[in-house]
Amino acid sequence: MKALILRDFDLTRLPSTLAGAATITYIAKGWLYLATVIDIASRRVGGWATVDHLRTELVSDALTPPAAPVARPTR
Repeated sequence: MKALILRDFDLTRLPSTLAGAATITYIAKGWLYLATVIDIASRRVGGWATVDHLRTELVSDALTPPAAPVARPTR
């Protein structure tokens, strides 16, 4: 597989380079699909979504910013 990004993670340039992944796991209620999007430069999660099906909405929901900021857990 050819490296398209070439490790060019310039933090001063916007928009950042994004990467995503989708995974599936079985839980008590059935199959759960999870899609995540991360900013490669900062290594922060840019978005995520979970659904009970594997359709386009999973990825588009992960790319859509939430209406309200998600509170970070406290330690």
